[in-house]
Amino acid sequence: MELAPLGPEFGVEVRGIGLIDVAGSDRAYGSIRAALEEHSVLLFREQQVTDDVQAAFSRAFGPLERVKIGSVGAGTFYSRLHNMAADGAPVPETHQQALTARANQLWHTDSSFKPTPALASVLSAAHSSWH
Repeated sequence: MELAPLGPEFGVEVRGIGLIDVAGSDRAYGSIRAALEEHSVLLFREQQVTDDVQAAFSRAFGPLERVKIGSVGAGTFYSRLHNMAADGAPVPETHQQALTARANQLWHTDSSFKPTPALASVLSAAHSSWH
């Protein structure tokens, strides 16, 4: 594994190891976790990130939370944020669905109020679909 600095302060590009490697290897996970602790931001280029790859990678860092009731994807590990109405047209900018999706684009951490908070996201589990 090679780590290439992204700038003078923090962040590295990870080379020679992919998301699926982290999901399937304790050694790869250990290397990535150490890099995350040291550099705070990790960039993985040219990864094929399917829902299953995202979940497997994320699961290496700890148990996944299910999407809360009332959200699209409730009961699964896959939250769906979008600005589309049932008929396929975009909802108005003032619609609650659009406002929620917009708010989720801002930096935030989920579940920080829990006794054991989730590790800060390396990759977002939410998939946005803006048109």
